[in-house]
Amino acid sequence: MAAHLDTLRERLSAFYTATVSDTGAHTVTFQPFLGKKIEDRVVAEEWIISDQRWIFLAVCDGHGGTSTVEHTANTLPGRIRSALTAIVQDDLQNQFDRTNVAEAEPIISAMLTREVEALDAEIGKRVQSLCPDPTALTEEQVRALFQEHPDELLRAFAGTTLSAALINITHRLVWGLGVGDSSAVLSTVDSDGKRHAQRLCVAHSLQDPEECARVIAGHPSNESGVVENGRILGWLMLPRAIGDFPLKLPSTYLSHLFRFLPHTGSLPIDKVPERIKTPPYLIATPSVQLTDLEPVWDKKPIVTLFSDGVDLLVDGYVVFRRGSSSGADPCEIVCKLLEDEVDPSVEETLGHPVDPRWSGVEGNKALDVLGNLIGGTSTERLEMMLDQKLLAGRDAETMFYVDDTAVVVLPL
Repeated sequence: MAAHLDTLRERLSAFYTATVSDTGAHTVTFQPFLGKKIEDRVVAEEWIISDQRWIFLAVCDGHGGTSTVEHTANTLPGRIRSALTAIVQDDLQNQFDRTNVAEAEPIISAMLTREVEALDAEIGKRVQSLCPDPTALTEEQVRALFQEHPDELLRAFAGTTLSAALINITHRLVWGLGVGDSSAVLSTVDSDGKRHAQRLCVAHSLQDPEECARVIAGHPSNESGVVENGRILGWLMLPRAIGDFPLKLPSTYLSHLFRFLPHTGSLPIDKVPERIKTPPYLIATPSVQLTDLEPVWDKKPIVTLFSDGVDLLVDGYVVFRRGSSSGADPCEIVCKLLEDEVDPSVEETLGHPVDPRWSGVEGNKALDVLGNLIGGTSTERLEMMLDQKLLAGRDAETMFYVDDTAVVVLPL
C-alpha cells in the first residue's frame, strides 16, 4: 500500500512544478491532462527597498492561451517594484515605518491599482495602434499582421486573473490585491488551536450579486443578456480580468481581427460580435486592501494564494463528487490543510484521508495542499488523476474535469 502510494506520487510529479524559493515561498502549479497546456503562473520575489524587506507573491490564472498570463507574470512585478521604490524614496523620503502607515496606505494602494490598470490599458492600446480599423483589413492581411505581431495580438485576445500579496516583512504589513476569482488568504492559529482564514482582498465573480449588478449597471437598461447563464454575453465567466480585449473594444475587433487568431477557448465566438454593443464589459480594476500583521504575528500567520482550480477541487462537482457540491469554503479548507495535524472535518469534506506532509522530503507546503486536494492518501483517487481517458471526458455523465491549479504558500 505505502509503496503503491509512493509510486503514484512519483508519477504525479510529472504533472506539477513545485519550488521552495529563497523568499521562503512554497509554490506549485498542476495540470494532469496531457491534452491541456497549463495556463497558471506563480511569482515569488524578494525586494530590499531602503533597507526594508518586501516580498511580492502572485498567482495568475490565464485563459484563452498563455500570452497574457506570461506577460503579466513577467512584467507586473517589476513595474510594482519600481513604483514602490519611487514612493518610499521620494514621497516618503525613505522614512516608511509604522508611524506613517496612515499616510502611506492610500499612496501605495493607489499605485497598485494604477499599475495593474496601466498594464492592461497598454495591451489594448497596442492592438489599436497596430490595427486602428479592423474592417479595413482582409483575412489575409489579418493573418499577415498576426505573423508579424503574434505576442501583442494574442495577449490582447487572451486574459488572466491576478491574486497578489505585497508584504512588508520589516513592519509586518500586507497589501492584498486581486482581479478576478483567484484568492489571497491570511490564515492564523487562534486560541482554539485551529487555523482560521480571512481573505486579504475581495475576489470577483459573477456569482456575487453585487459584482453582477455592477456589470449590468454599466450598460443601458434596454440591453439584454449582458450577463447570461453566469457569463458575460454568454461567453466569459469573469467580470474582471487583465486582457480579454474582445469584450473591451468595439465588436469589429472580434469579428474582423481576433476571430482569426488561434486560442484555447472551448466556446464558439461566432455569435458574440453581434452582442457587443456597449463595451467594455469587463474591467481590470483590482480590489486592494491593507492588513496589519502585527496583531497576529505570534499566531503563526501564513499567506496563501491560489487559483480557482483549488475552488473546483474543494467543491468536487466536476471531480470526485460528480454532480454534487461540498458547499465548503475553499479558503477554510486550504488553511486547515496547512495544520500540522489532520483535521477530521477536512477529510469528511474532501471524502478521502489526507497526509499533512504529503510532499514528503520536499517539505513543500503548497504541494502538501495540492496533494491532499487531488486525493490525499487514497490510491483510487490518485489513480483517477492519472487516467488520461477519464480526464478527456467532456459529456455530462462522464466529466472529470481538473482545472489548472496554482498554489503559493508563505509562512511568516
